[in-house]
Amino acid sequence: MNYLHNKINRRRFIASASIISAAPFLKSCENFISSNEPKTIQPDIVLEGSEEQIASTCKEQYSTIKFLYDNQRVEKTIGYLDARRMKILRISFRKDDLASYPHLRLVKNESGEAANILWGSEGLYPSIKFVDDNGKLITIGGRKMEFAIKSNPKIVKTLSPIDWLILGIKIFAFALVIWIGAGIVKYVAAAIAFIAFNALVIGLVIAGFSLLISLIEWILSITGWNTDSIITLFNKTIRELADILLEIQAFILSNIG
Repeated sequence: MNYLHNKINRRRFIASASIISAAPFLKSCENFISSNEPKTIQPDIVLEGSEEQIASTCKEQYSTIKFLYDNQRVEKTIGYLDARRMKILRISFRKDDLASYPHLRLVKNESGEAANILWGSEGLYPSIKFVDDNGKLITIGGRKMEFAIKSNPKIVKTLSPIDWLILGIKIFAFALVIWIGAGIVKYVAAAIAFIAFNALVIGLVIAGFSLLISLIEWILSITGWNTDSIITLFNKTIRELADILLEIQAFILSNIG
């Protein structure tokens, strides 16, 4: 009887020892699995909810985009719906060989695809260009990603700085839908464009104060943009901003496809 009891105890001891000796290996496997899981990013800015909620979020971002210009290469993240999935767009300013001024840079977090947004000119109008990290103009579906900021030639009126801002946001929103993909909710694309284009213009205005660059001086002379015009846009009521975003969405829908 003692022999059988001792034999069972030995078996239990061996089994326990095997589990104990395997524990570091199991822990290592657990660490390997967890380290290879995609890391969840909590976006700094989330664009979801009703029209008023998204407009309210946009209204709060003036200090954010000013911070980005003052702290170049620091990124902020925007969470947005694309084909019913929450995705992340990283936004920052960079000063590099692509331009003689700090420029806006956008990165799709899921794919790592980047677009550097540069100023250009197309005839009598300023333009925005999406270029890769080598400075080559991005082409999507045979379409070159350079867009002139110009109004419908049938509309004959002198544009105010605010008119030029809203026009620029419309053009930028249209370009974003092409670059991000048509799955993005168009109202959300309008909101991203509102934030990103105003950041672009803030960079332009600040650079215009400190840098003698003929292209920047020319764009500012045409549009009349200054810090006050951007602040005026951000000081609109939430309902007014929501209506502006709806106007931008209507522009996207009328020009896409």
